[in-house]
Amino acid sequence: MPIALSISFNWSAGHSKRDNGRMADDFVNHINNHLKSKKTESSIENRKALQDEEIKQRRAVQEWAALREWAKKFCDDINQRNDDNPFVFKPLDGNSFEIVSPDKKTIKVKFSSDEISYVSDSNAGSWSSVVNGTEFYFLDSSLAPVHTATMGQAIIKSLLGMRT
Repeated sequence: MPIALSISFNWSAGHSKRDNGRMADDFVNHINNHLKSKKTESSIENRKALQDEEIKQRRAVQEWAALREWAKKFCDDINQRNDDNPFVFKPLDGNSFEIVSPDKKTIKVKFSSDEISYVSDSNAGSWSSVVNGTEFYFLDSSLAPVHTATMGQAIIKSLLGMRT
């Protein structure tokens, strides 16, 4: 004679319907809080990225102006001491300039808020911009911060085929 077996599962694992409703509400609240937290984090990251970009734009332009001034002053100073074979500083536009050496070699220096780069007859290089908190600086290839005078000297040495 066949035996009928009846098995029923209680998916609530021993909890009443009221407990299940509260657990569902708690879970919904948990997920909702998680999503709000993610949205807040994203908003903070976006504001930080905008703040970094503003710092970069402002400070990069200042550093570029200082480098242009340094290069122009170098050409003026060296020409006062050696007027037979002048260096020529040529502003090309707001974002680039060129220096011509006495032996007619040239170096072109370009600017963007992300980097300053140069190309000469014998060499090329660049410095990348970085924002770290509220600090801004350009980095050389070894990731060391560089100052305007250091960049200027590297540009002149590259122009003349000297080691940088």
